[in-house]
Amino acid sequence: MLVATITALIILFSGGYEIFFAENLEKGIKEYVLEKDRRNELLDMTKEIKNGAKAYNKERKANYKDFEDLYTNYNSDEAELEAFFDDLTEIQLKYQDNFVDKRIQITEKITDEEWGNIVTISEEAYQKKLDKQAKKKSKTKDPFEKTRKKISEVPDSQSQVQLLEQLDSFSEKITEFEKSMKEINVFENELLVQKTNSKQELLTLYDDMNEIRQKAFGHLIGFHQSVRSNVNEEQGETILSTFYKDLELAPM
Repeated sequence: MLVATITALIILFSGGYEIFFAENLEKGIKEYVLEKDRRNELLDMTKEIKNGAKAYNKERKANYKDFEDLYTNYNSDEAELEAFFDDLTEIQLKYQDNFVDKRIQITEKITDEEWGNIVTISEEAYQKKLDKQAKKKSKTKDPFEKTRKKISEVPDSQSQVQLLEQLDSFSEKITEFEKSMKEINVFENELLVQKTNSKQELLTLYDDMNEIRQKAFGHLIGFHQSVRSNVNEEQGETILSTFYKDLELAPM
């Protein structure tokens, strides 16, 4: 994965998906591509992708700070938030496009037999990841527990209800997005098992995920606007700051 722990904020800002669309791709190349020159060429290509991912991660972290400043500001309006997410989406689309190009370049240099072996160890590695995540998931509390506590301190009960409804809508959408993201794996998507795919076919992997992400962005904006509509600036910035920390820290 791009990082060790997936949080709501990481899911929204990058997707958190396996950058090669296959677990342990480098390990598979080292084990099963016996021709030295081609093996080294493929490993150089995977290194290039990882360096690109690092550059994207650096840009993403800068976006975190911009997002925190904008989102925790009670007076940020809907248009400002929409513009931020539009810019973020453009960056993500370019990154996804580059991933697909690189995947095609790599698989073109791998034989069918080598690819079959790589898929096998990828499936084994992904199953181990699922087992590990399942154990963590069983111990996970409500990721937005602290935000709910702050909302419970709002004096007006009707305002509490409206804020909690917006929070629930966002939580539901981010869970749906996480599920969509996890479906991009060698068990559940036949495209990832196949060695030869067109660029357009591989880009469809992102379609549902991007659509759900956009809806999650919409619910994020809705929550911010609900805070502005239901509480004063002092209360609002406390709730928004707590919500941001939940996004940044809460495992999904």
